[in-house]
Amino acid sequence: TQISSIMLNRAINEQWALRIAADRVYTDGQIQNEFNGDKDEAHDEHINGRIKLLYRPSSRFSALLTIGQDKSDQGDDRACGANTSRDGVFNCDEYTAFRDVDGKLTNRFNYQTLKLTAELNSQWQLTSITSNSWRDRSERQDADNMAPSNSGYSGAGEMGVRDESEEDKSLNQEIRLSFDS
Repeated sequence: TQISSIMLNRAINEQWALRIAADRVYTDGQIQNEFNGDKDEAHDEHINGRIKLLYRPSSRFSALLTIGQDKSDQGDDRACGANTSRDGVFNCDEYTAFRDVDGKLTNRFNYQTLKLTAELNSQWQLTSITSNSWRDRSERQDADNMAPSNSGYSGAGEMGVRDESEEDKSLNQEIRLSFDS
């Protein structure tokens, strides 16, 4: 497993500031696919990056722009399933699988947020948060969860692949009026 992070905070001048940050977590997993020789079938990689730009021309107003992306790629982590009693299909003790399809789950998430904050007077504050996001998710799985040529189970052949995908888009606007007494 590897974990990496980096961050940079920088004042550009008295009114502008910048932050850049990124994180990565990677593990190769513990499942080996005996059918295709994949030693990191259950890998998991997650990468997150973001940029923030702050504009504060006075103590009574600020604007914060955030732009980010979050990505994850995961392999198939199913070593054992409901059909563990079938010879040559799974070996739960040794974390091996015998699938003929490389399973994977991929998520991509992009987002942008603009937060405007204005102090109207000593008791009232107005905040506007506008956000836009897009998410794409796809998943591929071995439908029968086994490889026909390595399995003692004759029903494993030609069972197919399961593919799923979805995409979401969102635009949001939030306005807050706060009172402090």
